[in-house]
Amino acid sequence: EFDDKNEAVIIVNDIPKIRHLSEEIDVLNDGSSSDKEEETEKASTQTDSDLSSNNISPYYCVGDHITYLLSGVPPFNIYYEFNDAKQKVEINNNLFRRRVSQPGSLTILALSDSSSRNCVVNFTTPDSDESGVSSKRNDLNARIYDLPSVEISHGEIVEEDIHEGEMVEIVFTFTGYPPFKLTYIRTEPIKNGQGGSRVVETEVVDDIYDYEYRVSAKLEGTYEAVEIQDSYCIARNHHS
Repeated sequence: EFDDKNEAVIIVNDIPKIRHLSEEIDVLNDGSSSDKEEETEKASTQTDSDLSSNNISPYYCVGDHITYLLSGVPPFNIYYEFNDAKQKVEINNNLFRRRVSQPGSLTILALSDSSSRNCVVNFTTPDSDESGVSSKRNDLNARIYDLPSVEISHGEIVEEDIHEGEMVEIVFTFTGYPPFKLTYIRTEPIKNGQGGSRVVETEVVDDIYDYEYRVSAKLEGTYEAVEIQDSYCIARNHHS
């Protein structure tokens, strides 16, 4: 374009940028936590410092939110792929946020903003710099894992009436990625006609590399698994 002096003025806009945010930072940005149907969180095997690197592929659990910070001039067009289905979405602010409801993978493919409609930044091309180092953004490829689960003696709760001197075997069966960490409780009814039950024993067992764990019980009561953690995720069962 030309100014009042008929001199050519060239306007150069920076290319839009995108940066992955961890869920903890995301909560601070929108002022609220995720509205998960079940209380879940990532197991502590990946730190915020890991997630800040472009060379690390972040992982999430089903129910988490994936958040990216956008730099440029809104609105943005984001091209992404979730479980082999390619999608395009227009974002009018600087946050791209998606809640994942199933396991799989989400990959950011490309990005453009309103100042560069004809310029799309492609993140799928494994370009290399002069030193031969690839500039491909691994942090834009997120893996989503399903929540681990635990079943106790073919159900969620097992009640055992154990007579003095007897012993029964209780079996916990897991799904997920070992090693597992199991928390289970034993409850007894509250006597004196008050109703309800009270927790009388809590056990935590970690470093379980098999998909089955057996425990010999000598005391009667109701046995219930209240938390299961695998290599990536944690699932909790709220005890009432």
